[in-house]
Amino acid sequence: MTRISQFSGWHFGRLTHLVRHGASGYSLTEMVWVIALMGVLCSIAITQVGGTMGVSKDAVAREKLEMLNRACMPSLSAQDTRSQGLL
Repeated sequence: MTRISQFSGWHFGRLTHLVRHGASGYSLTEMVWVIALMGVLCSIAITQVGGTMGVSKDAVAREKLEMLNRACMPSLSAQDTRSQGLL
């Protein structure tokens, strides 16, 4: 019993098959499975990123509105005191 045959998992089985038969490359079925898996993973990633982008845009818009509000409040309160004749 050789050391490779002890690990009869998919990778080692394919490796010994390639060494024995001199084959190279991947079969069409293997490539289709890999491309399908990549498509599923990409679709999951795109939906996750899209949701995150919406939340971050909302947070940035809220922060900008708060900044504008803080910048305008001193001038508005000064106008209020002037209109009341306090200054």
